[in-house]
Amino acid sequence: MSIFVPLCGKTEDMFWLYSRGHTVVGVDIAAIGLEQFLNGHNINFSKQKLEKIDGTLYTSEDGRLRLYACDLFKMTNEIESGFMGVYDRMSFAAININDRKKYIELVLSMCAPDCRFLLETVTYQSADYSPPPHSLEDSMVKEYFEGRCSFRKLDSIDALLNENRERIGAKKQDHLRDNLKAFDMRYNLFLLTCK
Repeated sequence: MSIFVPLCGKTEDMFWLYSRGHTVVGVDIAAIGLEQFLNGHNINFSKQKLEKIDGTLYTSEDGRLRLYACDLFKMTNEIESGFMGVYDRMSFAAININDRKKYIELVLSMCAPDCRFLLETVTYQSADYSPPPHSLEDSMVKEYFEGRCSFRKLDSIDALLNENRERIGAKKQDHLRDNLKAFDMRYNLFLLTCK
């Protein structure tokens, strides 16, 4: 299965998907993080300058892992397409609110029919916290994707509970606790299926 990971950074989720035999394509602006990811997992790769857009492509020897160091919004479905899965771990929540529709158009244009789209978002209420990530209520997610994808909420967890510390990450949870006063934050997971 080919899976697209927008704004991938050096997330360990890419290695998990790749090690299970999937083809993984990630995009991030920071080349250093992509190189750290590849070197950290001892993945032999080639590096080439992109022709159609400003950036660099890192490709594993077996070709199943392709990481683009470039502006996400410069990607097109002529460069990559036909994805059967999208793994969005807070990318949609991180981008500028004014770019959300452009993001949806881009990502969905790269998907195959019936593509499965795993979308992680966050909801919170706090005057003391400035995004990103931007808070996204369920109704907003539905509104953005309505008519393009079917929509099902899979899970919602309290981001500040100790029992969720491993899922969220200790450093991230400590940052939230230290910087946000009397604050409710939930991570939400949705499954979208492209029509």
